[in-house]
Amino acid sequence: MLDEVHQILPLQSTDEYECILGTIGEHSVVIVSVPIGDYDPETPSPLPAWLKFRFHSIQFCIIAGIGSGVPSKEHDVRLGDIVVSEPGHGHNGAREYGLGKTSSLNDHPQRPQLQRLPIDVSAAISAIQTREFIQVEGSPITKFLIMEPASRAAELSQRPSLISDWLYEAEYQHNGEFDTCLSCDRSKLVSRPSRDSYEPWIHLESIAVINRVVKDARVRDRLSENIALCMEMGTAGLSDDFPCLRIRGIADYADTHINEHWQGYAAIVSAAYVKALLLQVSAVQVDSS
Repeated sequence: MLDEVHQILPLQSTDEYECILGTIGEHSVVIVSVPIGDYDPETPSPLPAWLKFRFHSIQFCIIAGIGSGVPSKEHDVRLGDIVVSEPGHGHNGAREYGLGKTSSLNDHPQRPQLQRLPIDVSAAISAIQTREFIQVEGSPITKFLIMEPASRAAELSQRPSLISDWLYEAEYQHNGEFDTCLSCDRSKLVSRPSRDSYEPWIHLESIAVINRVVKDARVRDRLSENIALCMEMGTAGLSDDFPCLRIRGIADYADTHINEHWQGYAAIVSAAYVKALLLQVSAVQVDSS
């Protein structure tokens, strides 16, 4: 998604993370991979402090990648959709939870929204959502999913067959050794209406940040009661020091039927949304806000 890739910076003795530098539109971009693993929600991440030390001109942060969908009767979240965190009521669009060994959820106090996103970034989010709603010129991100033929990115960007987008009843466990669900009972599938388009839907709502991987649909459904449409792991505290936006492509439903078929596509649609967003935002406006 980078329009230009800059030379990779050599690691310094004080560096804790590797990063890629480049540009998207008018913006200089630093891409940092966040280590995956269990974390303590009470312990702040060292990443914001490192970013401030290493790059003094960062204006805002985007946390992008894959997440688990939290579908409900009110919100038709499906594999390949995009969930964008929506700040409100004094929080930054993320609710943090600790998950105990008994699958009990502990709702941690919401972190205050210390710094708001630049107003033109918020306006760009609204503009993309409006175009999505009235279907002007198709999906605003579809054109960024066309990759160079025969590349790994092109392979990942192919939307998997809808036959693999199965949402089972929360109490029904995966049956079989493989991740294809070929042996699972189709009568346990949740009935959902068909969609008119294969393009991903974009949802604006809260995202739940969990301290470990969830493969329990009952835990997922409890989150739906708190109006979270997506869950992710390992990113608590990253939004304390910068204005922050979370963007997640839905790769699974956080149940025992998890498979890897949708991970590549979900990651790429998340990145495509980032590009569509930044191309609508003027670097001059961000610097002056």
